[in-house]
Amino acid sequence: MDNETSYRPTNDDCLMRSVTKPNFCKVCLEGLWLSLLKRVDLIDDFRTTCARGHNRTFEVDLVPLAEFRGNPVSSQESYKITWSKDGEVLPQFANATHIDVSDEVGTYLLDVLFSTEEVHVDRAGLLGASRSYSVTETCP
Repeated sequence: MDNETSYRPTNDDCLMRSVTKPNFCKVCLEGLWLSLLKRVDLIDDFRTTCARGHNRTFEVDLVPLAEFRGNPVSSQESYKITWSKDGEVLPQFANATHIDVSDEVGTYLLDVLFSTEEVHVDRAGLLGASRSYSVTETCP
């Protein structure tokens, strides 16, 4: 139309370009991931409860991707879960979705990072999520 040539990684071998093709090309697949993650928070639910013996429990439910998928997919996916208290990482709780801690006043932070081989660049930080919870008084 403008007498310009553009190149696609797979030209017409992409479902986005031709509905008769079975798969998306890598560029379109990455774009779909980023478009969907703009609308989704990876942390589905975050709860804290007081347990017997003056312990506090934190639980997180994540969007069922990676190891939480019901049916595995062919691409490599993983979640990295990091817990910290007052800025200090708690390495004993790495990649845990349920932790029991002593009931001390402080601020707990949960950081979640999703990675997939289908997304190479995430400038907007869409593959990450975090929650903070401040404990201001001990459990009854």
